[in-house]
Amino acid sequence: MLELLNNQVTAILMGGSQDLTYGAFLAFEQAKPSVILVTVDSRINAGAEAISADTYLQSIWKSEKLFRYCNLGHQQYLVNNKFQTQIDKSGFEAIRLGALRNNLAQAEPCIRDASLVSFDISSVRQSDAPANPFASPNGLYAEDSCQLARYAGLSDHVSCFGIFEVNPAFDIQGQTSHLAAQMIWYFIEGFIQRRTEIPSSGSNDFKVFIVNHENMEHELTFYKSLVTNRWWMEVPEIATGKSYPIACTQDEYQQASNHDIPDLWWRTFQRIN
Repeated sequence: MLELLNNQVTAILMGGSQDLTYGAFLAFEQAKPSVILVTVDSRINAGAEAISADTYLQSIWKSEKLFRYCNLGHQQYLVNNKFQTQIDKSGFEAIRLGALRNNLAQAEPCIRDASLVSFDISSVRQSDAPANPFASPNGLYAEDSCQLARYAGLSDHVSCFGIFEVNPAFDIQGQTSHLAAQMIWYFIEGFIQRRTEIPSSGSNDFKVFIVNHENMEHELTFYKSLVTNRWWMEVPEIATGKSYPIACTQDEYQQASNHDIPDLWWRTFQRIN
């Protein structure tokens, strides 16, 4: 994986267990100054020190190179409360299944900024993807998983997209394998349409929105691409005076316009400073 990264090759992983994500992450640790990881999983796989499919996240969370982590589609009754608390305290993100399915587009910004996207097929409901011993009656729909794969393909930051935990022994007429193949197709379709965009007030491709808050010394700056309609917001680093563009949605801009600081801005501000 490290050699692929060093040669700027985007990799698609079809794995066994999801702890292979940890191995991929180690390559990113060596190759990149910082790493943003997105997992799609019905569970939060953290726990003991030993590396396994059920615990691998704990080791990743300890990495100083991990800048941002987000899990998509967890089912609350499958998640230990202490891991949810740990995510909140660390400034990480976790979007529950119900909230994600209510507005799938909210996943796009965190996937857009991701370096590595790891998809556990057990996050898809059993009727759509039965090839997993932990498949649940609830979960993402097949079309949801394909859309998330397309988001990953469209992101010019994603260098590795992995689909894990597909076990043919539990499959029915190859249904899960077909879904995994379709997800890869959507990733490739998104990859072909990738467009590198760097938000800048000096570019004619972006419209700039500045929101001032009387209780804050920092104004909030948002960028909207006039080409793709995607949004970013700037988060300042106090020590250097630099600002970093973070992918967001129009909802964050609307929230800021209503004099409410977006949670994403606060979490990023705390990590940077």
